[in-house]
Order: sequence, then C-alpha cells, then structure tokens
Amino acid sequence: MGKTPRTDTSREEALRGWNKILGLWRACDNAACRRGRACRGNVRACSPRNFALAPEGVQAWFASLVVAKEDGVSFDEMMEGLRGTPAEEAFFDWHADDDRIVRSD
Repeated sequence: MGKTPRTDTSREEALRGWNKILGLWRACDNAACRRGRACRGNVRACSPRNFALAPEGVQAWFASLVVAKEDGVSFDEMMEGLRGTPAEEAFFDWHADDDRIVRSD
C-alpha cells in the first residue's frame, strides 16, 4: 500500500522543521538554503548528507532526543538531562550566530 500525499507532505514538513532546528542549512552546498537559513531543496536527499556533516555534538544532541522519545521521556526532561553536557554545548556553539536560539540557563 502506498503512502498518501498528505502523509508524504507531513513527513517532508517534519524533516524541514528538524533541518531548521538542527541548523543543517549551514552544512548544505545549496546557496539558497544557506541564504534562507532553511532547506530550499530536496529535504529527503539532503538531510542524511547534511546531518553527517554537522558537528558530532549536534548529532549527539539529536540522538539523545530520539532515544529519550523511544524511552518515553518528555522533551522537557530530555532537555534538562542535556543541560551542561558537551552535546548541549555543541548545539549552542553550532547556533552561536543564530539569534532565534535562546539558552535557558
């Protein structure tokens, strides 16, 4: 059974959202993505490549989120658990020039 266009669209929107949160546009070779500070291309093709180019700590930050979700841990609890870790530092360093990310110390 094939996927419905709505499901595909929802997944693509979710990927675009995570690309923006993770700042993967910084690693993209598409100038339109870097200018727009968001994925402007084929998000399904670019996400794995750009994620692999992100700093290891940013990858660890996201992996922690995925594991926490699988373990039934809330987002807030996961964020609290990451406070002061190298993964959190790497995430904020990666976003250092991004005025939309505000650390809650």
